[in-house]
Amino acid sequence: EEYMGQEITPCLNSIIASKGTLYFDNFYSQLGAGNTSDAEFAVNQSLFGVTDSYTYQLFENNYFHGLPKILKEEGYDTAAFHGYLKEFWNREKIYPLLGFNYFYSSEDYKSDNIKGLGGGRITGISDIAFFEQSVEKMKELKQPFYSFLITLSSHHPFHVPETMKGIIIEKNDEGLFGDYLNAVHYLDKAIGQLFSDLKEEGLYENSIIILYGDHFGISVADITTSKTVSEFLAKPYTYDEMNRVPLIIHIPGFSENERVSISGGQLDLLPTISYLMGEKTLPTVYLGQNLLTAESGFVPIQMHMIKGSFIKDDIVFEMSKDGVFKNSKAWNRKTLEPLDIDLYYNDYKLAKTMVETSEYCLTNDATGSMILEGKDLASIYGSSENIRELSDAITVFTF
Repeated sequence: EEYMGQEITPCLNSIIASKGTLYFDNFYSQLGAGNTSDAEFAVNQSLFGVTDSYTYQLFENNYFHGLPKILKEEGYDTAAFHGYLKEFWNREKIYPLLGFNYFYSSEDYKSDNIKGLGGGRITGISDIAFFEQSVEKMKELKQPFYSFLITLSSHHPFHVPETMKGIIIEKNDEGLFGDYLNAVHYLDKAIGQLFSDLKEEGLYENSIIILYGDHFGISVADITTSKTVSEFLAKPYTYDEMNRVPLIIHIPGFSENERVSISGGQLDLLPTISYLMGEKTLPTVYLGQNLLTAESGFVPIQMHMIKGSFIKDDIVFEMSKDGVFKNSKAWNRKTLEPLDIDLYYNDYKLAKTMVETSEYCLTNDATGSMILEGKDLASIYGSSENIRELSDAITVFTF
């Protein structure tokens, strides 16, 4: 994308266009109430976070067997990197349980403390300094390793000091939208530096590099700014578009370049990454699918779109906020043509069931029962003494 003739993400555009890149242009966040933390939970565990509170806190006593543990069992060293407080989102306690051998937090970085960079109170080390120091820490890991990095500087409300802004913003677009463009432009520069650092330190050629967005930048509920976004996109800025985030998989040495338009979500990353790592089977409970072999995509959404909503390749189904199926709507995301919702009743039920199954598995620690005790899901359903009743009430989350 360009803004007034200015390329917003030149580094990402270059990566997307290069050999060895798979670019997924129909990929979505699948959040719970924990925003970034539930996005990373979905990516690493292929389960939904819950909407009551953040999953890392509610289920810190559960047994988890996601991507970090699966790779760890295959001989990978595992580390998480984030330049903010280690206790935020309960990461300090939960990361070891997820299978990360190391967690590098703000305590382990030398912050450059750039005044005016970052978002609100979620500030700290700049992304460029964060990547530079993280690469130094990666060099100390035992190869092969799985590194999971969470950036910081492009957090809402997207502050970037005037001297670091690379996009000239028109007067009418100043404010949150203009700040967002400059924050993304800065992050893009940082990612370009990360690739350079990995090459310089000899870590690039033997890596698979995956870049994903955790959640939306600008909310549809922000009426003034979302109107500006609609004008920029030249189409309505809807909740499905708000939930759409980037996914780029870059494989040095792979000769092909491909744009993948199957619909995918963060739950799909665990089986997709495992497939790329050569895993034949996945010894865990997971709800996603391998996007590199699936014939069709299916992405249930539970936040910002009501439970039962989904994206199925080019079809968007948005469950009515009053909880009544007949008041819902469906459309083609490319043509915006409205579709007959009755054609998608079974898909609506599947989307709703997937969310509820995930919540049931978390509430009853089904992964632990299945892996540690050898039970199957049917027996867990039948024998659980503490089954949590799933509420029929529909909660609408707005920000």
